[in-house]
Amino acid sequence: MIKSVRIIGIGGQGVIKAGIILAKAIFLKGLNVVQTQTYGAEVRGGAVNADIIFVTEKGEEIYDLNIGSFDFFLIMANRGLERHESFLKDNTIVIFPQSLVPEIKFSDHPSIKKYVILDKEILRQLEGPFSLNMSYLGAFAKIYSDLEIELLKKTIKSESREKYLKDNLKALELGFSNIRELF
Repeated sequence: MIKSVRIIGIGGQGVIKAGIILAKAIFLKGLNVVQTQTYGAEVRGGAVNADIIFVTEKGEEIYDLNIGSFDFFLIMANRGLERHESFLKDNTIVIFPQSLVPEIKFSDHPSIKKYVILDKEILRQLEGPFSLNMSYLGAFAKIYSDLEIELLKKTIKSESREKYLKDNLKALELGFSNIRELF
C-alpha cells in the first residue's frame, strides 16, 4: 500500500530537512520511499513543502508520483495553506501547531482527523526555535506507529549539525509526547 505525507511551512522552518529525515528513516526500515520538495524563490519566508511517498510493505514498488491526495499533512505554518486544501481527503490526518488552531479551518472536510502539537510547550523546553521541525516528526511517529521513533533518532543523529543535535533529539521526544487529538 502507498502512503503519503506533505509537510507544509515557510522557508527557514526546516520543512525540507524534516522531509529528508523522514524519508531516510523510512528507507532505513527497508521500504521504498520518494521525497520531493517545492519552494519559492525566497530563501526565507516563502511557501515550502516536502512530499514523502512510501510503501508500507517490503518489496512493494512506487510507480506513480502523482498524488491526488495525502494521508498525512504536517502543517508548520498557515501561509499558503489554501493551495494545499485540494489534496485533503476523507480521513486525512492533519498535524498542526496549537498556536494556529484559531486560523486553520477545514470546513469542507468534516472527516479529517486533526491533531495539535503543543508547540508553545515544546518551545519552552528547547534552546531555540531551530529544532521545532523535529517535534513534528515525533508527533508523526506517535500517530503512525509503523515508524519506530528509534529510526528517526538514528537519522537525526546522522543528519544534524553537532550544535543542533541535542535539541533535535529532545524536540523529537517532545513532539512524540505533546500531541493531542482535536475534536
